This record gives sequence, C-alpha cells and structure tokens, in this order.
Amino acid sequence: MITTIRKNLNSPAAHSLMITAVLTMILVPLLTAILGDRMQKQAWAIKVNDAVVGQRDFDVEVQKQQQYISAIRAQYGQFADYILQMYGLFDPRQSAATTLVKRALLDQAAQSMGIAIHHDYLVEKLYDQEFSQKYLSDIVPPYLYDQDGGINNVYLREYLQRMGIDSTQFENEVTDALARNSVGDVLGHYAYTPEFEREYAINKDAFKKQFTYVMYDLAEFIKKNSKVEISQQELQVFYDNENRRAHRYMVPEKRRGTYWEFSPEAYGVVVTDDEVENYYQQRRMQEFVSQPVKVGIRKIVIPISDELPRAQAYDLAQDVYQKAVVQSDGFAQLAKEYSQDETAKHGGEVESFVRGSQPLPIDKAAFTLQNDGDIAPVITMDDQFVIVQRISRTPAILKQLSEVAKDIVATLQKQKFARAFNDDARLSNVATDEQSLQAFIARHGGVQRDLPLQERAEIPMVRELFVFPDLGLRAVMMDKDNGIIVQLDEIERAYTPKLEEIASQVNQDLIEHNARQQMQITAKKAYEQALEGNWDKKPTMTRHLLLSESDDVKAIQKQGLDVTSLRQMDVLGAVIKQEAGDKVFIIRLEDMEKSTIERSDETIKKVVDKLENERKQQFLGSFIAHLHRTATIKTSDLITITS
Repeated sequence: MITTIRKNLNSPAAHSLMITAVLTMILVPLLTAILGDRMQKQAWAIKVNDAVVGQRDFDVEVQKQQQYISAIRAQYGQFADYILQMYGLFDPRQSAATTLVKRALLDQAAQSMGIAIHHDYLVEKLYDQEFSQKYLSDIVPPYLYDQDGGINNVYLREYLQRMGIDSTQFENEVTDALARNSVGDVLGHYAYTPEFEREYAINKDAFKKQFTYVMYDLAEFIKKNSKVEISQQELQVFYDNENRRAHRYMVPEKRRGTYWEFSPEAYGVVVTDDEVENYYQQRRMQEFVSQPVKVGIRKIVIPISDELPRAQAYDLAQDVYQKAVVQSDGFAQLAKEYSQDETAKHGGEVESFVRGSQPLPIDKAAFTLQNDGDIAPVITMDDQFVIVQRISRTPAILKQLSEVAKDIVATLQKQKFARAFNDDARLSNVATDEQSLQAFIARHGGVQRDLPLQERAEIPMVRELFVFPDLGLRAVMMDKDNGIIVQLDEIERAYTPKLEEIASQVNQDLIEHNARQQMQITAKKAYEQALEGNWDKKPTMTRHLLLSESDDVKAIQKQGLDVTSLRQMDVLGAVIKQEAGDKVFIIRLEDMEKSTIERSDETIKKVVDKLENERKQQFLGSFIAHLHRTATIKTSDLITITS
C-alpha cells in the first residue's frame, strides 16, 4: 500500500498536480487582493471614517451640481460668476464631494447620538409638503405632490421605478435625511445667545447712522480694458483654464421628443355614492373641518424675576396649585390674587382657542384635560410657571357631505383615472410596441404634441426625456390630471465648441475677468487707505439714516448698498469693503445718534428670532467643522478633489 502511494507521488502527473496546487495557494489570494483592490477603487469614491460613498452616488451628485451651476448661469447671466464665487460652486466635483462628506459626517453623528426616526414621524414629515420641500427636496421631488399637498402614489411609484430603487430604499433615504435634520435640532438647543447680545441686536438699529463711501463699478474697468489688445495665446490659456475648471463653454446636451396626452374623460371613470361616503367618513376629521375643536381656559402665571427667583417662584406656584385643586371653583379668585398676567383681572380667563395657537406647553395641557374644571399640574416654562384650568370645550364643526360631495367625486375620479391609465398603458405594451401604441392612442383619444429640442429642465416630461438611454424609448407617466406617454426622438450631445467658433465671447469674458481683478486690487488699496482716514477719490456722504425704517432702507438699497452689513457697523471710524454684483463699496461709519422711535414687540421678536437662528446655524457649522477636522477622509484614485 505505502509502496504504491510512493510510486504514485513520484510520477510526473503527481508532480504537476502538486505544483498546480502550490501555485493556486499562492496566486489565488494574490490575484484576489489585486483584483479586489481594483474593484474597490472602481466601487467607491470617498471614504469618511467607516462610511463609503459609492462612485455612482458621487457621479449622480456631480450631475446635480453641474445642473445647478448651469441653472445659475442661465438665470443670472453676467452676474453668475459673482454668485458662483460667493457660494464656492465653480467646481461641480468639489461641490459634490463637500456635500457628500457633510452628509456622511451628519449620518455618523446621528448614529452616535442614538437618533432614531419613528415610522409615524417619517410619514408625518413626508406628507408635510412645506417641510419636505425645505429639508427633503434632494430625495422627494416637489412634483410628487398633488395640488392638495399630498403625495400622489402613482407619481411616487413612477419616480421609484425611474430611479431604480424600491420603497424600502426610498424610506431609508428619507429616514437618514430626517435624522440629519434632527442633529441640527438637537444641537440648536445647545446654541446659547447671551442676554447682552439680544439687547445689542434689539438696540443696534435704534441709532441713526451717517456713512461716507466710495464706489467702484466694474463697467468702468471693462471700458478701460476693452482698449487693451489681447493676444491669441492669452485667449487660449483663459479658454483652456475655464473649461478645465468649470466646463464654462460646454454646450449642454439637448433632447427632442413627442408626447401623447390623455384626459380622464376618455376613460369614463364612474364614482359610486358608497365610495364618496367612505371617503368622507375616513377623512372628515382631517379634510372637512369647517371649525376645529376649541377649548377655553383660565391660567395663573407666576413669573421668575430678581425679586422672585426660580426656586421661590416654583414653590409659590405649587402652593397656588394645591389651593386650586382643593377648591377648583375658586380658580378665578386665585388668578386675580396671584397671577402676574394681563388676564388676571378677568380671573385668568383666556378666550377659546384652537390647537396650536398657544405656547406649546400650555396648548398641550389645555387639550389634554378631559373635563371642564380639571386643572393641569404646574407647567414649567423658560421665564415663568403656569397653572391651567379647562373651563370649556367646543366640538369641531364638520362640513356636511352634501357640501363636499362634488369635490370628493373629482378627487376619486382623478385617483381612479391615474390607476386605470397606468395599468392599461402597461398591459397594452405601449412602451415598446409601435402598433400597440397607435391602437392605444386611437382607443383613448390621445392628443399628440411635440417637445422641442431643449436642455434638461424640471418640467416632468422634459426631465423624463433625459432618463432614456436611447432613441425611440417611451415612458408612461402622469402630469397633473392627465395621462402622458412620452417618447425620445432626438439627442444632441453635449460638446465644447472650439475657441475660434466663440472667440468673440471668450475675448469679452477675459476682458471682464481682467477688469474684475483690477477692480478688486483697486478696492483693496482704497480699503487700506480708508482705514487710515484717507480716500483715493472724493467720497459720498449720506444723511443720518435709521436702518430699521423702510424709507431709509429703500434709499440705501437704491444706491446698491447692503443694509445688513451697515446695521452691523457700530464703532465710529469702522470701515468695511462690500461687494454687490458688479460694484464694490468702501464704507466708513462717521457718526451715530440715538433715535427716539420705539420698536414694537413684533419687531423685537423678529430681531431676536433671527439672531437665535443665526447662532444655531453657526453652532451647527462649527460642529460639522469639528467632525471634519477629526475625521479620516480618503478619496479614490479615480477622482481628484481638494480638501
């Protein structure tokens, strides 16, 4: 047996097998590591600590930034460069990287804080159109909402299919966005605004201020530079740099298409009385309230002050609460005796109100109390303690079914049509088969219209054209109340024209570029001179201006000056350099005198709210900057971005 094994091991075939096995053991891990590394480089773009941003996500974000930059150039024309520079948006790859890194850092912060988004909260915010468009616009496009502010499920289904994601992935993305927003809310509670800053913000506009200033207009510098001859080499260098830096002269891709429009009437959708009744019963408390529930209360307010510190104020509030509980019908007398509020003389009575019209703690207590005469425990607020008693409750008044039946029928018809149209179009195979399309059009009375050759836009049908990878493809969608079948007919690819084709435009851009640089150099020297009390040319002097008054504000804005910057100047002799579009101002504060005009409570509240919001944003910005400094951030070899 052993002899046989030895003979077999000594055979040439066995030697070959052993060599193959050894090489396999050595080379397979090596090749796996090499190929795995290459695949990894192709799979990811940015690593932020342990989080990975995929190359596809990076490319998508770059496209978004490019579209945003193109939209700014189209909207603002000659002022676009100034706006792009102000917001740091010249390089779409850098902007995309900055956005994705910030998002990853906030995701990690939300996880470390233990922030969890409940599904009910997600649904509530998703169906809050105002909130969604403010905080979730990157994930939830505004066109997904109906005219009544609710998400159209048909539009949503179409959107998810077009983006290639399922409902779970969509929900996860919304959850992450809400968690990032919650990080800001949590940090906002730690942003502290000292009392002296509030006082300063309230009073700083109560002074009349006098300024001297000089202005430098880009048009003057352009006029001078237009007389200077530019060489072909200078033109070529500028053209190459601008294309490399921001694709400045790239002509965006354009597409042309055809669409067929189908009206709900073509389907003869029928809505039954039972369907109308069910819709009304299910939504009557949300959609058909003519007058919501109201409650009336009495309240006793114990303020915190220097004479009555927090601890003593709390003890007093508890004593008054105990007395009120023992004899609830004596609450009005207790309010007259102890409350330090304007309602005290009326026994603390507050006129009936709807939910959300009182400060949140009082509102919550009032609507939580079950019966008239019930008293809520002492409510702790920032500067006072409050005791609340419910004295009345007025039930909600609903609109009758007969009043809203017509609107319900219209809503149900629209919903039924959307479902029927999408189902019929898909079952009829109109997206891929020409004969089926023509038969569908004839059967349902589709009206043909053209989409002219144009750039990408946020119009639903135009946006759809830019999703198609090739000509002749079609998609089924809804646009407002009508069904749409849209087809891609022509693609004009993006290209960068040669210098000789746009030499005149590039020449003018270079003249403006040089003029802007010269204006900045001149303004910088003027600023330094103004700090020493000198002017390089005769300045303009304003009258004494009250920057909280609309007439004075309009006068300043008419001259092109920024009121916000002037409000912040409060030291005599202070000098600022202010840029406004194609103008630069050097401004010096010459005099201040106290105004006798008193500011309203509403104005003061707006000033304080604005200040506190600025402090919250500054705090959040500092927090993100700290995360960035302490993070380990790597980029793939396939992309190049600056830190």
